[in-house]
Amino acid sequence: MNPRLIAVLTSLGLAGSLIAHDPAMTPVILPMCTAICMGALFIVSLSAAGQVTPVAEIGAWYVLVGTVYTVFPLAVFLIIGGQYTPLNDNRLLALQPGPATVGRIGWMYVVHVAAFAITYRMVRGRRVPRAPVVSSVPKSTFTIAVVFWAIIAMVTLVSGLSMASASSYVESYSAAAALPLGLRQFLRLTHGMQFILTITILIGLFSRYERRRWLITAWLAFQVFRSLLVVGERTGLVLSFSVCVILYHVMVRPIRARTAFSIAAVGLTAFLAYGVFRTFRTLNSPEDFAVGPSGGEFESMFGNAVDLDMKVAAGEIKDLPFSFYTSDIVAAIPSQVLPFDKVDLSDWYVSRFYPSAKERGAGFAFGVVAESIIGFGWIDLVARGAILGLLFAKLHGLFRRRGERLWVTVLYIWATVWCYQAFRGTSLMLLPVFLQQFIPTVLLIECVRAVLAGAAQRRSNPAFERVSPTRA
Repeated sequence: MNPRLIAVLTSLGLAGSLIAHDPAMTPVILPMCTAICMGALFIVSLSAAGQVTPVAEIGAWYVLVGTVYTVFPLAVFLIIGGQYTPLNDNRLLALQPGPATVGRIGWMYVVHVAAFAITYRMVRGRRVPRAPVVSSVPKSTFTIAVVFWAIIAMVTLVSGLSMASASSYVESYSAAAALPLGLRQFLRLTHGMQFILTITILIGLFSRYERRRWLITAWLAFQVFRSLLVVGERTGLVLSFSVCVILYHVMVRPIRARTAFSIAAVGLTAFLAYGVFRTFRTLNSPEDFAVGPSGGEFESMFGNAVDLDMKVAAGEIKDLPFSFYTSDIVAAIPSQVLPFDKVDLSDWYVSRFYPSAKERGAGFAFGVVAESIIGFGWIDLVARGAILGLLFAKLHGLFRRRGERLWVTVLYIWATVWCYQAFRGTSLMLLPVFLQQFIPTVLLIECVRAVLAGAAQRRSNPAFERVSPTRA
């Protein structure tokens, strides 16, 4: 579709929204409609530049995530008439921010996403060729990945049995937090490595799609079973499904725009519906359950920003130590070797302002907007958006040039499906995860592969004859 036509249609939609709604809600409607228009134009511009739907474009994923996190809490505010209820986030219920406050936080979201989108498009360039495709995964690499995946799965199963007493999804987090620091670090490392191994294995399966698609289907079915009936978390299911969608688009057949939109809409609906289902099945009595307009995780993130913005304005947060601004950089270093305590912004927020909730095992994903609010405000929002846009555009360029290399493709897909954490968590959150999980996984596989290859070569060669020294 022509980008100019999109601009006209979205402008008409914006004008219609302003006319149809209460004028008092204009401060909320403006950033919401702007976010929708900006997201649509960005996706269309990428489609025109790449001449294909940007299903495998990391910039498109980040802007889509930012748009959803912006629009949902603003739309909920409009639906409930500007009055938060007990079905909404508890902090927003207590604070009851007005349209001006909600709209201002909404503009913060928009400014950050705009800074990212502009930088990404400038660095990415206008027209870029499609990335070369990985033709196959070496048999040794595939086998090693499967073996280590199985080992980590067994470790995860054993550790899960130790936390089986948790009666709810929230209590499982509390049980995990009670584990010794070293064990928590080990489980976090192995869990992250397992996902990287999963991507590697799926690339091997998709490289022989016609012969192995039944294995891919079985894998997705296993993930659905695991999420719905066993673990109770939706992240693993969403990530696995996202990886399969990207690999199908890159390695099998490009996905059309209409199909991609349908997949995104159905996926988002299922994500929200499962959140409701998970809440319902943990209630002691079905009568305690009520359905109402709530933004779920998106509203919780928005609540972080509103709450911290009000606390900063009231002078409750000031003169934060420099370690708050370098938390992502030092996060890759083990706590045991640091001469000071690392700062986890989410943990700091809950511990300082909601200690009783922390004792119950509750926690909040922090968010890049909340991170900027306790930082340098609007300048911080623009800077973080621009830095992420630059880094993601460079990574996209690497994939377009070296996509036939296995580990480049694994890295790009891993970063693409995990990029939401840069918006949901902290802006440079992927950096320590890359250093702690991705690099060790690649080194482990390549080292084992080299050892096995050397052993195989020695077995295939004739034994070296020992020559005795010649006697005089």
